Amino acid sequence: KLGSRHHICLLKWLLGLLPFVILLVIHLFTRRFIRVQREILLLFMLFLLFPLVCFIILTLKSADPAANLTATAAIYFSLALFYLQTYPVLTAEIPSFKILRLVYRRNGITETEIIASMRDDKELFDAKVEELEKDSLVTRRQDGRYELSRPGKILADLFILYRSLLGTKWGKG
Repeated sequence: KLGSRHHICLLKWLLGLLPFVILLVIHLFTRRFIRVQREILLLFMLFLLFPLVCFIILTLKSADPAANLTATAAIYFSLALFYLQTYPVLTAEIPSFKILRLVYRRNGITETEIIASMRDDKELFDAKVEELEKDSLVTRRQDGRYELSRPGKILADLFILYRSLLGTKWGKG
């Protein structure tokens, strides 16, 4: 009887992992070959909204106990949320990764060389501002100044709340 419990647990893990892997492959394909303009919206719809609707429909239509689907959904959403939180860090040209890449490529580098190469990081900020504009999180006014859109304000408020819960001060990492 104990063996069957392990099989059920393994099945729940696999059923939570399978949709995540499928959606991950779809996302990687669209990122590489299609280049969607509003990537944050795509990530939200692909990894959160679409699966949530699917799990709700499955729960309503399934004869399987809701606890089984809930466990599977919890596994899926844990993976999806982990991916969504780490995705921006892995795709951005962040200073820490840039330093690691510099040290790796040069097989030894001085602090002065690192600082000199980091001064030219205007492309990092330009790319991020462009990404925020494409995702309609910031808009540029006629005077050239940027301001948050309504979704940008919501995201900024959530980010500030999250950082305050972590005890991280503004501008500190």
